[in-house]
Amino acid sequence: MNEQAKRKQNRLKEYDYSTSGAYYITVCTKNRQRFFGKILYSEDDIYDTPTLELSKIGEMVETCIETIPKIYPSVVFVQHIVMPDHIHLILLLDSLRDNGRQVAAPTISRIISQFKRTSSINAGFNFWQKSFYDHVIRNEKEYQRLMKYIELNPIRWANRRL
Repeated sequence: MNEQAKRKQNRLKEYDYSTSGAYYITVCTKNRQRFFGKILYSEDDIYDTPTLELSKIGEMVETCIETIPKIYPSVVFVQHIVMPDHIHLILLLDSLRDNGRQVAAPTISRIISQFKRTSSINAGFNFWQKSFYDHVIRNEKEYQRLMKYIELNPIRWANRRL
């Protein structure tokens, strides 16, 4: 019997993903191909902080990320990083961003779909995996942990070689 594996649902049931709040998002490239650049580290000193060298596609992805709040005024980026084969974002949806007036907040899926579509068009090919990972940040402790996770991502990447 050759049944296709069912894709695991990665969204919370009954949750409105246009709700004001903080969201952590990870988007990976197809087959984890390293389109966005490379992590450079010192061979001599494993305690040096590695640096990220973005490719042209990586720079374009960075620009597309920075454009999202211009397209969606209710979105604020707190932190993001472009890694060789994925990106991490922490963003805030704020439906009262327009001088205290209610504005239509897009869903997280709409924001990420538009971002992936635009960056793929700019590159001339689709390099993204089908879906993305998201996590609703529920408290300050989670928020700080995820901020640190993004900040230390290049170090973890470099340490995988050890």
